[in-house]
Amino acid sequence: MTVSKTKSGKYYVSIFIEEELEVSSLKEVHCDAIAAFDMSASEFLVGEGKVFSNPRFYRSSETSLRKLHRQVSRKK
Repeated sequence: MTVSKTKSGKYYVSIFIEEELEVSSLKEVHCDAIAAFDMSASEFLVGEGKVFSNPRFYRSSETSLRKLHRQVSRKK
């Protein structure tokens, strides 16, 4: 345990606990059921090895979304 005092007079206590944990065996993972996407990536890679280009739908419609958001904000 560590007790420290700041210049403003506040006290902070740090407690360190060390404990051994029993790790259970890992469950079976089915790789064909896993999907992950990185939206900033330039391409998508699918499990079969196919590569698709990222169409960037959000970036292409960002200006129109900005205009629509302003219109809705004015109506409130």
